[in-house]
Amino acid sequence: MKTKIMRKYGWNGPNVMYRTTEGYYLVDVSTKRQTKKGTVILQLSNGAGGQWLFGSYESGYVRKLPSRSNSSPMYQLNQVRMREVGILRIVVDMESGEELSRFISSKYRRIPRRMLIEDRQERLKYIGDFVDRNFGREKTSPYSLVPKSEI
Repeated sequence: MKTKIMRKYGWNGPNVMYRTTEGYYLVDVSTKRQTKKGTVILQLSNGAGGQWLFGSYESGYVRKLPSRSNSSPMYQLNQVRMREVGILRIVVDMESGEELSRFISSKYRRIPRRMLIEDRQERLKYIGDFVDRNFGREKTSPYSLVPKSEI
């Protein structure tokens, strides 16, 4: 299945590598189609068959993607800020359909909003920082890896 996808969309091959500050290597495994759309898919391998995929999208989103070796769900890595929004109330006459009044209620709702990262280099740096924070050797998690420089 994977080779069919690679043939169909034209896999670029591991031509670009990014090194994080902790010494982990992220390999660009984007297809030609993804590259054309401005998407960058980075793979982090632990050398024992495990791999993690991260996506940087032109729209500003950064995501952790599922891969064959780990079945974790896809989720967004962008920061979340809460925003208060007033509720707009419109009073309409039911018979004529005429708008009688319009006002913003004193009640506010808190709505979560993802903070988009517009710059491509900033998105790649954000992924590198995420890897350094969550995959460090001092962490006791299933993500623990040894930097390539120490192998």
